[in-house]
Amino acid sequence: MVQLQLQLQLQLQLQLQLQLQLQLQLQLQLPLLLTPVDCAVTAMPGAGKGAASV
Repeated sequence: MVQLQLQLQLQLQLQLQLQLQLQLQLQLQLPLLLTPVDCAVTAMPGAGKGAASV
């Protein structure tokens, strides 16, 4: 039972973190959405840097 509770807590924490990250990304990208081309161009290098830094 304890293990199940811990797993559920971890899953909830991960979900919350993902939601927060998505919200931040959306807030940052909202101005860029006005120019879809720029958004597409800047999104690729940004994703690469993010993955590399982690």
